[in-house]
This record gives sequence, structure tokens and C-alpha cells, in this order.
Amino acid sequence: MDVKNLAILFSATRKSLGITQAEIANQIEVDRSSIAQFERGHAALSTETILRIAPLLSINPDFVTGKTSNPFLSDEIIKMFLPEKMDMTWPDFSMIYLLLDSNKRIDFFYLLMPPVFGTKLARLGYGEGYVYAVAVRDGDGNYFLFRTRPRPAIRRPGHIAGTQELQTEIKAKALQAGKRVSFSVHNLDEALFERIRDWTVERSDIEPLFSVAVESHIELTADEAKLILTIRDRHIDAAELFNMFDLTKKVSDQAASRETRPPRAAIDKDKRKTH
Repeated sequence: MDVKNLAILFSATRKSLGITQAEIANQIEVDRSSIAQFERGHAALSTETILRIAPLLSINPDFVTGKTSNPFLSDEIIKMFLPEKMDMTWPDFSMIYLLLDSNKRIDFFYLLMPPVFGTKLARLGYGEGYVYAVAVRDGDGNYFLFRTRPRPAIRRPGHIAGTQELQTEIKAKALQAGKRVSFSVHNLDEALFERIRDWTVERSDIEPLFSVAVESHIELTADEAKLILTIRDRHIDAAELFNMFDLTKKVSDQAASRETRPPRAAIDKDKRKTH
């Protein structure tokens, strides 16, 4: 990876992990301004310095030197906050897509809120199955946990919006690229929910989930994947598309009904016979 893209990766990963430039600078004993200039692409750091920073961000040193295509490496769970997008519709899933691009096999677990919180959100009009966090296992056995950043002003746990769309797009991309993905769902108990909420969750809390994961058997065909990507690329309104399908089916059913209906002359002839 070139220096510019490496700087972008380091900056995005650092922010997702909730680590400041000052914390990095203090641990490797360099000026914070050096880290800032590197992340902006305005200055370079020595390979030695970059290799010292990498483990602090759970980035694989072998990725820095070009020996592997997987950016991450850690014996602990890699906990990341999903950045908010400008339009606030749902979070920025770029880091999850990076994992997909970097691995031939990847497994996802949608972790659902305990029923008490799901009920409260339902009353507020929220949907999406109340996914509170997304756990991921990559092809090298690294474990990740993604959730939205807490908002102190909001007195309720934040769910992750857009997870249905995320799953659909990941399956479409995986099919096109010949990758293997699986999606499973787990209902959080209150104890694990609290550890995720407090950000004290550990790898040992999440890893056992994947040992009993049941893979989704709903697979997209190549044409289905192409259709989904075309809809997204051309910004086609899915609701309008469904309406068009319904109208087409209605017209087709009416045409079929007319074809199977006996001719009017035959009906009149049968009536005369009965009289």
C-alpha cells in the first residue's frame, strides 16, 4: 500500500478505535504534530516509526511491508465505533467493507438488543431488528466488534440503522468477487449487552458465538446481485420498482384471464341450448 493510502487507513482506524493522536504520540515518543501531518498526507514517517504505530492500532506490520493483504492483526477483540455519515441516515460502514475486500472468508453476527430495550425502541418507531452491535470474524481469525458511538444527550441505547441494506450489499459484492460470507443473529442477554454498552467486552465474550453460528442459506444468483448493484448505482427508488412489478403482474394476470375466458359467441350458444 502506498504512503497516502496507508495514512488514510491509520487515521480512519485510529478514529474508529477512539484513540487520539496525542495518545499515539506519547506511546512512541514523537510529537503529536508529526502524527497529524502524516495522517493528512503532508509529511512522511519512517518505516520504523510506522511499524511502531501499527500494533497500537491493531494493524498488521506485515501489511505495512506488503507481505499480507489483511490490514489487521490482534489477539484481542478489535472494538471500533462506526462513524456517522453526513446525512445521518445510517453509519459509515467503510471499515466493514474494507474487511470484506481484504478477506476471502468473513463471518458476521448481528447482536440484537435485549427485549426490554427493543420494546422501548419499537414504541419510538425504530425498526431494523434493533441491531445493537455487529461482531465480525475475518479469514485470519481476528475478531471485531462494531457499534455506534454513544450519545450522552440521548437517554437510550443506540441501535445500528441500515443493517439490512448492509447485509444485502455485502452478499452481492461477495458473490461477484467469489468470496464466502455468512450472517447469523444472536439475542443479547442483559449481561453481555451491558459489557458491550460499557465497552468492556472481551474476545472471550464474542468468540464462542461463532462456534455455534448457523450460516444463512439464502444465496443471491449472479443476476440478482447484478440487479441490486444496478439499482444502487443508478439511484433507482426500490419502492417505485416494486410498484412497477405489481402493476406488471396485474396486467399479466388480466391478460391471462382474458385468454382462458370462453368467447362471447360460445357463451351465448350455450345459453340458447339450456333454453
